[in-house]
Amino acid sequence: RVAPTGTNLLTVEYRDVDPEVALNVVQAVVAIFVEAATGTNRRQMENARDFIAGQITSYEQQLREAERRRADFQSSYNDLLAIGGNVSRLEAVRSRLQELRGEEEDATNRRELLRRQLAEVSTVRPRAGSVDPGVAEAQRALRQLRLRYTEEHPDVIAARNRLAAARSAPVGVAVNGVAPPSSTQEQLTVRLVEADAQLASLERQVRDAEIELDRLSEMAREAPGVQAEFIALDRDYNVMRRNYEEFL
Repeated sequence: RVAPTGTNLLTVEYRDVDPEVALNVVQAVVAIFVEAATGTNRRQMENARDFIAGQITSYEQQLREAERRRADFQSSYNDLLAIGGNVSRLEAVRSRLQELRGEEEDATNRRELLRRQLAEVSTVRPRAGSVDPGVAEAQRALRQLRLRYTEEHPDVIAARNRLAAARSAPVGVAVNGVAPPSSTQEQLTVRLVEADAQLASLERQVRDAEIELDRLSEMAREAPGVQAEFIALDRDYNVMRRNYEEFL
């Protein structure tokens, strides 16, 4: 007699005048049930293992393909992408250009102020045969720049202009027939040389940043929605990777 006693539970009963025979029959029936269940479980386990192995192989291929698409896209549009909380290069260049323009404007104002101060200072030329300190400083600065750049370099051109301005600076009134050099003029000339050099450097940086911004802006116009497309690729990649790791 075999009767169910609960979920997945059976009672096996056999009566015989010989207790040993009864026990052997029950044990034999139980053994048959156990072997049948074990075989079924074994087949189910093997099927499950084969299924999981197949899924892992499939997801590995899909994951590699998703990684390749994601990497290719990022390589093509890296300058336009904001990844990991960082701003894109396009935004960084735009922000830097704004800063440079502000610095350029400040440098221009400083230079113009120095020019006005230098023009207002009444100086006296040194006596004949001596060298004006302002001219000497401008000549020294020009010599140093010529060691590094060609005659067509903006810094060299600016230095030549400063030297010409120093040579044509106004002459003041002599005292007792002697024309002493002006310390104020000398200081202002040195500061003007530095201001011109700083302004020339900022102007170059502004031009370079404008060229780079134009390039990136054109790229953004030709490929709208780059950030959204990358987010979608990244989301698909992460979903696939999570599924792969769960199967693994």
